[in-house]
Amino acid sequence: MKVLIVEDEVSLQCFLEHVLKDEFEEILIADNGKMALDMLAAMEDLPNLIIMDVLMPEMDGFELHGKCASVIKANTSPSSSSLALQIMMPSTAV
Repeated sequence: MKVLIVEDEVSLQCFLEHVLKDEFEEILIADNGKMALDMLAAMEDLPNLIIMDVLMPEMDGFELHGKCASVIKANTSPSSSSLALQIMMPSTAV
């Protein structure tokens, strides 16, 4: 299984990678929504789970969430067993 972490804070990236390393064979990390969208568009096999922050530079989690549906539809065939889930995480910075 594959997970995509979309988070701009390196400490949270490391924490999530550590927590998820035993559950996922492949852990991908994007620093912002634009990077994640580019990664998703280039993937043949979509991640099983997408964990994203809300507040990020370049493209925030809300905008990414809105654009994910079209990328997922374009990369998923009707017979595909891939399922991408999205979890919104509040930023720790205020």
